[in-house]
Amino acid sequence: MRHLNFPIVRRIRLSHFSLYNLQDHIEFSIQPGTTCLAGANGLGKSTFFQIINYGLTGVVPRPGQKFVSVDDYYRDISRFSKDYFQGRVQPEDRDIAEIELELTIGDRTITLIRGFDEPDALRSLVITNDARHFDEMTPEDREANYQAVLTQHIGLSTFKEFVFIQSFVLTFDERRHLLFWDPKVLETCLLLFVGIDNEQRADAERLRREMEKADSRVRNLRWNMTQQKDRLDSLRQVLSGNELVDDEASTYEEFETLLDRVKERSNEVDIIQTKLRDAKLALAEGAARASVIRNDYQREFSERVTAKHSVENAPAIQLALIEHKCAICGTEGIAVVEPVKRLLRSILVHCAKLQLTGLPFRQLCTSALKSLIRNWPNRKSVSIPVCSLSLSLMSKMTYAYVHLKLCKQSLTPLKSKIEMLLTEADRWTLIMIKSLQHMRKLLPKSIRSV
Repeated sequence: MRHLNFPIVRRIRLSHFSLYNLQDHIEFSIQPGTTCLAGANGLGKSTFFQIINYGLTGVVPRPGQKFVSVDDYYRDISRFSKDYFQGRVQPEDRDIAEIELELTIGDRTITLIRGFDEPDALRSLVITNDARHFDEMTPEDREANYQAVLTQHIGLSTFKEFVFIQSFVLTFDERRHLLFWDPKVLETCLLLFVGIDNEQRADAERLRREMEKADSRVRNLRWNMTQQKDRLDSLRQVLSGNELVDDEASTYEEFETLLDRVKERSNEVDIIQTKLRDAKLALAEGAARASVIRNDYQREFSERVTAKHSVENAPAIQLALIEHKCAICGTEGIAVVEPVKRLLRSILVHCAKLQLTGLPFRQLCTSALKSLIRNWPNRKSVSIPVCSLSLSLMSKMTYAYVHLKLCKQSLTPLKSKIEMLLTEADRWTLIMIKSLQHMRKLLPKSIRSV
């Protein structure tokens, strides 16, 4: 059993991490013993532990990541780590957000600063009892030296092995991944802790993958052998003249017949769906036409209500003055003319008094009109001519009603057609389902295998 010496985190300093926006800097020291981080769901406890792992390794474990080998696992989670902090660190904080860790390992104290957008580099690195000037190195060289020092003092062969142990052994997070659940992970852990070197471990992983491939090929061959055996048994029955051959042949013919019927029904369903789409399009066009007619009616109604009219030019007034005929009761003769003239003079007098000259006729005083009607001479025998506004409104309303009725009549056949097509489509769907169920009952196992 090999002896491994893992680093211990002593101090954490988190700067400008957007998810924790109450403070720009969060710093605390970790004392010997147990440290507990408590809080409600969704506050970022799991994210905080992922940040610590990221500061130590430069990667973030991916939930549900399938383990194949140490090298493959490190490569896959390295890709995931670049996207993990995208929504947790805002773009404006990306250049200044960083994690600073102080950790001890053996007689060394390592202080590092890592940016969240730079997983393969270190912004700062300080190692006690080390004469190298890390501040003069590039961020990538600092990362390489940090990995080499950490790997050497832990006692592992590669930094990837430390990442594997940190993810599966030293961290138990919301993934709840236990070693006993994954034989591959457990096997790799045993090889690492027993002391197998990197080359031997790589050979063991390669041999395990070859065994898995061979096992998969054996399973496929067994399945193919079973299929071929079933087909061979069916052919033997046909060659031996078994009594079931005629029944099976008849069943196969029924199967082909049902299959042709299914194809025919499928074509009919396609035709029905095409008709249904055409009907929906026609319905949409009818609705659009009704909307246009409704808008035209509203516009005409509004124009007629607010328009200015001349009382003398009203059709009913002109009919009485020129043709000596009442437009309402149908009375004819010269007796109709004089009451109409008196009515016109009275209306003009009232309009002049109320200063309504030139205004819409609907604004005439209601009491004045009632007075005119009460004073209408011989109102029992001679009808009162209808005003221009009333006749115009009645004409327009009649025109709009006719058009709306025509539109409704044109939409009614479309609705009936759509309902008929939907009923027909449901009927053919039910026929197809019954045909398929009947086919399954008729086909024996030997015919299905052939």
